[in-house]
Amino acid sequence: MKADILMARGLRLLNTGQADAALAIAEALYAIRYSGAFDIHAQALDQLGRKSDAIILLRQSLTVAPDAWVNANLLAGYLCDEGKFEDAFSVYEGALDMPGVDRAVVEISYALDLDRAGWSEEARSRVKAWLAHDAVAVRPGLRRAVDKLARDLGLEAPT
Repeated sequence: MKADILMARGLRLLNTGQADAALAIAEALYAIRYSGAFDIHAQALDQLGRKSDAIILLRQSLTVAPDAWVNANLLAGYLCDEGKFEDAFSVYEGALDMPGVDRAVVEISYALDLDRAGWSEEARSRVKAWLAHDAVAVRPGLRRAVDKLARDLGLEAPT
């Protein structure tokens, strides 16, 4: 319960650009040994213009919490930001095999970055598989993201 409250507070701080305050939340999460600390910490580092440090931190996080798919998903996105697409795609593939993974979230992130890397056909293939997927249909925010990506890729998104 405490971890959930701290995570929500940390994410709110990040959403309002308060990276320094979010770092304090990350420290509190580290103190209770919660892997979300890496997520908050890495995003704060990124906001502070230290993406390379965030990448190092997220790589370390996966040795401490090897099944933290959220950290892997974030790491893959940051690697793509740095143009390290092959490395990022390998991280996405690993995240998809992690227990408890929210496959829809990782698959959509993966497809976005495939498109960003110029691999639009592979991105289309992944998006087509998710357009009719129940996990997407029952989650309006995710559904909107899938539909937008489908339109951007020239796919017909069902209504």
